[in-house]
Amino acid sequence: KFFITNKQNFFGGFNVAYVMTDTGCNSLLLPIQDGQLKQLFELFPMTIYNWSIGYSIGVGSLDSIVLRITPRDRANQIPVILHGDCHLTVPFLRFHLCYDDAHDLQTHDLFQDDLALNEWLIKISRIRDLGIVCATRRSHALIGQQVLQNFT
Repeated sequence: KFFITNKQNFFGGFNVAYVMTDTGCNSLLLPIQDGQLKQLFELFPMTIYNWSIGYSIGVGSLDSIVLRITPRDRANQIPVILHGDCHLTVPFLRFHLCYDDAHDLQTHDLFQDDLALNEWLIKISRIRDLGIVCATRRSHALIGQQVLQNFT
């Protein structure tokens, strides 16, 4: 595992200051900082990108919920710049959703009836009501083989 020391890391124009690479995983999991959800809507309009909700199964006892953004035209790729000068492309982006972002996303027309999102929010709400800290905001990106294999 290594941290990229340069904060100039862009995923489709979305800046992620802190990036950790891990050759032992296959993931691409990006953080959303407080207030950045609006920026995703601007960078990845739903007329050009598909947005969907899914799960990220990690080593913790609770699955995380993720937002997956994929170009509608599957021939298109999303540009990635790491360390300010390493250019590559990926077929999709996956964003970790903390409780607050998931709750905010639920108010959007596309996700109001999303069963996975609604069930996850109910489960996490019950756990949080018990005073257990969970579904917190992620601070750094995790990139594994799915991205690293694109380096030439």
